[in-house]
Amino acid sequence: MSRPLRSTGDLLVALAWTLAAGAAVLTGLPPGTVRTVLAVPLVVLLPGYSLVSALFPEALGTDTAGEDETMSLTGVERFGLSVVLSIVLVPMVGFVVNYTYGFFLRPLLLAVCGLTVFLALVAVLRRLSLPSERRHAVSLGAWFDETTGSFLSVARRDLRMSPALKPSTSGQQLLNVFFVVSLLTLAATAGYATVTPPQDDEPFSEFYLLTQTENGEFVAEDLPTEFAAGESRDLYVAIGNHEGQRVPYTVVMTLDGQERDRFSTTIGAGQTERVRATVSPQQTGDRLRLSFLLYRGDVPENPTPENAYRESRLWVSVGGS
Repeated sequence: MSRPLRSTGDLLVALAWTLAAGAAVLTGLPPGTVRTVLAVPLVVLLPGYSLVSALFPEALGTDTAGEDETMSLTGVERFGLSVVLSIVLVPMVGFVVNYTYGFFLRPLLLAVCGLTVFLALVAVLRRLSLPSERRHAVSLGAWFDETTGSFLSVARRDLRMSPALKPSTSGQQLLNVFFVVSLLTLAATAGYATVTPPQDDEPFSEFYLLTQTENGEFVAEDLPTEFAAGESRDLYVAIGNHEGQRVPYTVVMTLDGQERDRFSTTIGAGQTERVRATVSPQQTGDRLRLSFLLYRGDVPENPTPENAYRESRLWVSVGGS
């Protein structure tokens, strides 16, 4: 295997896995074992691994012109930080997507895949910019020996005889502190979730948009975002009543802040109803905010996302007819 390929093979695998997982979900691969196996690393490992690889392209223990050991990580540290950073990065991406395009699978998946590919390409370039002997490269055999050697001594398979894992630079000390704090935070979060189960009896209402496929199935993907002025297209507003009592709802549809339609319905406790909403935009423009505002009971004189009980929105473009 050539040196460039050997030193970037792990990143090429990360790139291929990311593209395969994204393609599998976007092309409609049904939920199941294959889709789960492809998607889980994309959420909990690959974004963080790409970032760690971009930040630390050098192999462990390399020297530069007689200076101290350069900033690098062991395989165990890389893996741990990759998981921690992935758990940090993916929610941040979801937060940004939610306030730009809306929290839907397609834009979220594209954003996570795009970020992972970008970071992996940066990592590839950073590694290739180094001399071959200083590039970090993944060897499964060496990684396994390193991992087991961190816990079991070579002379005796006794945990008490294992060598101390002491950082040799101030940078490694800082990384160790960050790593420990991150793990403690994750453990505390998991513990809180375990001892504080969600309150299923807390009243709430579901509110989301659907579209109908050619075979009559209602889905939350591929919602229309391109319209022609005067064109009419149907969306479906789904309202799920988990309030514990019969509730009168009103939905107000606005386009770029201007009310276009409203309709009311009363839904019994524990029931979900789909209401058809016809969208017929007259004004033209790019990235217009099409909002569906849900109210329980009376509607304020000036309906806005700020005074609505729930909001579902789309960013749409309306061209000339």
